[in-house]
Amino acid sequence: MLIKLWRGLSLDTITDKKISQRLPALYLLNLVINLLNELYHLHQTGILHCDIKLENVIHDFITHKNHLIDYGLSLKMNEKKEASDTLRGSRNYLPPEIRMQGHDMIHTYNTKTEMYSLGVLLSELFGYVEMYDDHPPMETFRMGQVIKNPTLDQSIYDFVGRMRSQSPNKRPSFEEAITFFTLQKMHLGPEDMQLRVGLVTADTVDNMIESNSHPNTLLGNYSFVMLVDNKKRGPNEYMLLRHYLEKNNIFILDKALTNIDITQLKATEKQWLSATAPLFNSHYHYQFYNAATNEHLFIPLEDNKPLNNKHLNRN
Repeated sequence: MLIKLWRGLSLDTITDKKISQRLPALYLLNLVINLLNELYHLHQTGILHCDIKLENVIHDFITHKNHLIDYGLSLKMNEKKEASDTLRGSRNYLPPEIRMQGHDMIHTYNTKTEMYSLGVLLSELFGYVEMYDDHPPMETFRMGQVIKNPTLDQSIYDFVGRMRSQSPNKRPSFEEAITFFTLQKMHLGPEDMQLRVGLVTADTVDNMIESNSHPNTLLGNYSFVMLVDNKKRGPNEYMLLRHYLEKNNIFILDKALTNIDITQLKATEKQWLSATAPLFNSHYHYQFYNAATNEHLFIPLEDNKPLNNKHLNRN
């Protein structure tokens, strides 16, 4: 079997480092919808993943896409849209109808068992649920307290609770879940769509590497970082800077502004909107800052014209 290596971080890294707190509600909802669609299409091919958990989802912060990994426990569904086999999956994500039957039984898996596992995953992603057991037997397993993300509406937590329902029949279908989270995007305000982007010079990152200083001190409060360079470097040089920052849980937009002096950034709000419109995802409201000073910035424009491709370097 050929396994594709995906770029990005597993969702457990995002929750462990509390990176999701840097992301607005719109970003989190898009992440969930993308994951739901990937699982829905997997089920349409007749496959159950059977090991849905944070560690098995890779999120690419450049494309904003998710990728399921580790299909070692997956099963092929029969004509009843289910599969039977021995115990499989990760303990904290097993639904009660599986947990309560014990290790030696033949268990039935279907999209409802997958929905429960996904509900646990979203609970962790949205609120850092602590998983624990009071005693060794699996039936004593229970979930810890949910520390709610203030950017998410209560109705989202209520729906995720349905996904984790003790009764399989009360859990929503994947189609219903996709519709619910898509409709939630209609109720978001401007603050729920804002992405804070810190502009940092390539020279600054070079200095971090040489001095072995931690980039989170300067860049940890931003959703993403954008490299700015007063000279144009080669793709390999930018790739080294990207790898260093991503290794320290700092995420870079898939563009670098070159031939620009970060100390000379000036423009009006109208010019700023004109400049950013063709360059970034139109679903988000970007706020750009000089990471060195944490001051709000506007991109310099020539003759009131938007930035063009001469300033951009994909790395």
